Amino acid sequence: MRHEQRLLVVIIGSFIIILYVLFAFTAIYAQNQVVFVVFDSCSYEVARDINKLFLNNTGYVAFSYIITNATPSSYYIILATNTSLQSEIGRVLKIITNSNAHYIGTSILSVNNNIISHEDLWSYCLYGDLNALKRIFETIIIREETPKSTLLLPLIIGTLIVASITVFSISQISQSSREKITTIFKKPLILLLLTLLRFRIRSENILEHPIRRTIYEKVISEKVVPISTLMKISSRAVLEWHLSVLVRAGIIREIRVVNKRFIIDPKHLNEALSKLVKIDPRIECILREIHSNKTTIEEISKKCRIDDRTVHTIVNLISQTS
Repeated sequence: MRHEQRLLVVIIGSFIIILYVLFAFTAIYAQNQVVFVVFDSCSYEVARDINKLFLNNTGYVAFSYIITNATPSSYYIILATNTSLQSEIGRVLKIITNSNAHYIGTSILSVNNNIISHEDLWSYCLYGDLNALKRIFETIIIREETPKSTLLLPLIIGTLIVASITVFSISQISQSSREKITTIFKKPLILLLLTLLRFRIRSENILEHPIRRTIYEKVISEKVVPISTLMKISSRAVLEWHLSVLVRAGIIREIRVVNKRFIIDPKHLNEALSKLVKIDPRIECILREIHSNKTTIEEISKKCRIDDRTVHTIVNLISQTS
């Protein structure tokens, strides 16, 4: 009996250790969260595309007006331009510096960490200069002293060891003791599953906001909607914020065709492509050349008289429809 009691203690202790490890995982990934602070449509566009192209959407894009406090463990990137409101820049800087958080900003800021060229922001916004976007990313890239993978390795090994001990201990106890363990951990496991389910259905909570609901319903009904059309819903700053929330949740998708931005329904890409063909005949040329399988992206761009980025966008959409 004493032997079985010891095994029960080992099992319960193992579960507690596993829970601790889960919290440790969360803490590690919370370190150095990237927060892009944007002030206008240009800085928003730069932050969005860096986040999408280089950071796999792991950063957080926040308009300046929602910044009311700062987390010391976060990494703030202040993308102000020469058209941004100076009083708003000063307010955000004060909040971030008072929290002792790490930050960098653009060259128009009167701070030591103004290492991002604001001219590169305009080069990307006005001319779609991908080299400028890459230079911005190379400037802001985080070089952590200890990679997260190094910190996670001992946690993963420890979890495997604890799990092995737990499985072995459970196999050594009687059926009645197993039932006791099931009773003890049944409720916590159900709560854990409900928590995971809550994160799973968070998109439904996102759509509770009336502006986001309006955007969503219009995109779902029309499949492709120009940004200019959505401007009727609210002001540009407010609209950009709600669009970023919907895009990050995967509810809608934003693409750029030549110099125009469109919001599309990601669940009906074939219909979206058909509508894009009607909006710009050059898209039909791209589709025709892609299906011929005889030309490169550069050749398609030249033949259809359209930029390489648009061709890449259409190729990406087609690859996701198959």
